[in-house]
Amino acid sequence: MTGIAGMAERSAFIPCRYLKGFGGNPGDLRLEQIRSKLDGGSRTIILEERGVIKGFAVLEDLPWDSAVFGKHMGTIWCLELDPEVSPGDGRGFSSFIIETAAKDGYEFLLAKAHTDNVRTVHLLEGCGFMLVDTLLDYVWDREGSPAAGLSGAAEIDGLELGEACPGDEEKLRQVAGKAFLHHFGRYHSDPRIPRDLACGFYREWVSASLKGYADHFVVARIKGEIAGYSIWKKQANLEKRHGLSLGHYSIAGIDPGFSGRGLFSVLTMKGMSLLRDEVRFVEGPTHINNYPVQRGYAKLGWKIADARHSFHKWLGK
Repeated sequence: MTGIAGMAERSAFIPCRYLKGFGGNPGDLRLEQIRSKLDGGSRTIILEERGVIKGFAVLEDLPWDSAVFGKHMGTIWCLELDPEVSPGDGRGFSSFIIETAAKDGYEFLLAKAHTDNVRTVHLLEGCGFMLVDTLLDYVWDREGSPAAGLSGAAEIDGLELGEACPGDEEKLRQVAGKAFLHHFGRYHSDPRIPRDLACGFYREWVSASLKGYADHFVVARIKGEIAGYSIWKKQANLEKRHGLSLGHYSIAGIDPGFSGRGLFSVLTMKGMSLLRDEVRFVEGPTHINNYPVQRGYAKLGWKIADARHSFHKWLGK
């Protein structure tokens, strides 16, 4: 673990790196995540040179994705290489990771990289990974941009906001299916995934959130009919332990029949109001070409803090 920890500490590409200097240390959080995965038995692949660790990767299952798509799907959760590693050795290590995953029975691999991590991006593409989307990490800073009130709610006739209940599940799944039918996320942009199956991922997201994944599941009803929803998670225990005052905006879905009425803003403001007394920051990723959401974020004081690419690779025939 010592060599891996040293590499992780030196890495410039860690989650929530935009929170450095705000009272917590994202690097410490990353180290504990790695230790937890190693202790939990995650497959770890090492690149070693003369007894010195020059690279490592962690392979993990994607149980949720596997259940939706009926394939053994996994992720390269972490891929780190020492800057001194040659391009050839880097490609060899990346190829070995893929071979190991195939031997372990994986049929699919997901990998993510910060957009400024050019070396890893080139390694992945050189090994046949396909770029499927780019996510912008938007962040709202409670102190830098105080939350607005819910005055927008009064402008939508018959609107009611409340927490979802188990009885809403089937209707919410239908809304998710319609909301993401023409989406452009990484599953929709993968030519090997049928559009209905891609939508199925978002329907399952609804069900999982109702069963405990989410801390707040906000539903917007207009004259009694479910028109949209937003899903939120509180600060995780690990984030709290390392001083990262961060909440999470997981996703929002709007029934197309109710689009253009300002529901995204209302649902977002509601979540901001639910979390603002608990955390200073709230993060919410969105796709680089999702301009309506970006305009909505901008109006509410959210700012781009980081950006990441997602890559897919199918193994075997």
